[in-house]
Amino acid sequence: MAAEGAAVAGGGALGGRLAKDSLRQSECPDTAPHRRRGSAQSQDAQRRAYQWCREYLGGAWRRLRPEELRVDPVSGGLSNLLFRCSLPDHLPRVGEEPREVLLRLYGAILQGVDSLVLESVMFAILAERSLGPQLYGVFPEGRLEQYIPSRPLKTRELAEPVLSAAIATKMAQFHGMEMPFTKEPHWLFGTMERYLKQILDLPPTGRPQMNLLEMYNLKDEMGNLRKLLDSTPSPVVFCHNDIQEGNILLLSEPENADSLMLVDFEYSGYNYRGFDIGNHFCEWVYDYTHEEWPFYKAQPADYPTRAQQVCPRFPFLLGSLVHPPGIHVHHRIWLLGVCPVSVPVLLPAEGAADQLPPPILTLHPNPSDFPGASRAGLWREGQRTRGLGDWAEPL
Repeated sequence: MAAEGAAVAGGGALGGRLAKDSLRQSECPDTAPHRRRGSAQSQDAQRRAYQWCREYLGGAWRRLRPEELRVDPVSGGLSNLLFRCSLPDHLPRVGEEPREVLLRLYGAILQGVDSLVLESVMFAILAERSLGPQLYGVFPEGRLEQYIPSRPLKTRELAEPVLSAAIATKMAQFHGMEMPFTKEPHWLFGTMERYLKQILDLPPTGRPQMNLLEMYNLKDEMGNLRKLLDSTPSPVVFCHNDIQEGNILLLSEPENADSLMLVDFEYSGYNYRGFDIGNHFCEWVYDYTHEEWPFYKAQPADYPTRAQQVCPRFPFLLGSLVHPPGIHVHHRIWLLGVCPVSVPVLLPAEGAADQLPPPILTLHPNPSDFPGASRAGLWREGQRTRGLGDWAEPL
């Protein structure tokens, strides 16, 4: 895993896919081909990095000799291969070209021309809006991104109030964006159905594990989750969909006191806002740096308390409110970074802290009723209580 203080913007084990796609493989024999394939891709990337950097970066990079280019592997895995490409110290810049970049090679997770085009467009838009690393080049095999000195957050740091509020601000900026993608929330259940199909299509060699998995009735639970989400007022917004600690970078040299940056947008898209919130809260529980099989550790007791989920002292936290025009009330609270969840209360169009009504209600399922719901990132928000029984909890 990442060494302390050495990370990059863009993803991978040092700044992105720590959790779901770049977990180190087990010692089982059937994982060995993945390792060998990754090693071969790594060697190929180093040979081709020189050509990509020369063509897309220009300036001093065109004067670079192949033996002078420094290519350092940043991380490996099934999702992406990442490399830090650097100019030698003795070679000065010609113009504004960067001295170092991040080379990303697409892996097994992000497949298909459509997915690559959408992800590249999304990355470019977020870069232009200063919500992600700069984009220097795009090619069929990958892209060249800005290298940003930083480190990913640690799991335990997600609970620190200052960082939690900063994460809330970043999430709110995503939720407030208009993006040129489908506004229908197909991503959530489309992804779950695809993964479930892959599980069911596994060869019978893992039948004992399959029998155990089938005991959870995941298909039925997905149906119940659909009904639950249909009954919630959670709006559909542009979501990151993977705000875990490895995708949250603490910048070494923050600009304008903005110390955090979200990275790794390959799962981003329009989705229920409550999913983005709930999935982030679930990440408080999971540590992906565990050194032993299965290379992650769950601590359910670390799930945020109600007090951590909702900040109660609005007048103190809000201070002087200046609401940008046209921003929904939910996001007016979030954009100030004052609370680690979006609070669905009704405010006047230009409300102030002293106008906040005291009763606030959030809804969420009992985890025992939906054993897979919390890992799926389900988090309910709203003020409707009829027919929901114990799910309605006043704060």
